[in-house]
Amino acid sequence: ATQLEQALASGGIDVSALSQLAAGLSQLSEQYGGFHAGLAGYVSGVDSLAEGWGELYSGLWSLTDGASELSDGAGELDGAVAGLPAEVDGLLGGEDDEEYVPQSFLELRNKGVASVQFVLTTAAVERPEPEPENEPPQEEPGFFEQLWQRLLDLFR
Repeated sequence: ATQLEQALASGGIDVSALSQLAAGLSQLSEQYGGFHAGLAGYVSGVDSLAEGWGELYSGLWSLTDGASELSDGAGELDGAVAGLPAEVDGLLGGEDDEEYVPQSFLELRNKGVASVQFVLTTAAVERPEPEPENEPPQEEPGFFEQLWQRLLDLFR
């Protein structure tokens, strides 16, 4: 403090610069709380990222295992159905077998089986009967009656 007093007395320190320094330090102390809160949020985010990274890594291994199981299952399925086309051709007699006669399971009289056939049964559909008209037929008004009505309509 004595050195500061001597520097002030000799005129070696500019007082206006000190007031600017004091204002800057005041502003720094006011804004430090926001900086600290932001830094704490950043650290919390980094911690969350570190925790989530382990879960992501575990999930990737599970995905790899699942993809491997899918590949094994697809290979097994491919091996199991590889002989199906030949087996179906054998059951149907193949295209070259002229002795093969397709069989209809619906009707013995059906000899020309060329496509898939379906039998559908539904409830009967009935047409509604038209309602009789109970109104008596109206007579057309005569010429003079029509003329009289038109004259009356002019004044209404």
